[in-house]
Amino acid sequence: MRKNLIQRARSSPPTLSKSDTRLGAWLRSLLSRAHPNTVVVALAAKMARRV
Repeated sequence: MRKNLIQRARSSPPTLSKSDTRLGAWLRSLLSRAHPNTVVVALAAKMARRV
């Protein structure tokens, strides 16, 4: 399950970072501060908490 969440999180940032949602704003701010791989893992963790 962890691998699937990471794969989904790896494909999401280009689309989500362009959206005008709270998640998009959070993603843009995190991308400006952290390495892209760190952002992917943080997004996967956020998705895991939602599930």
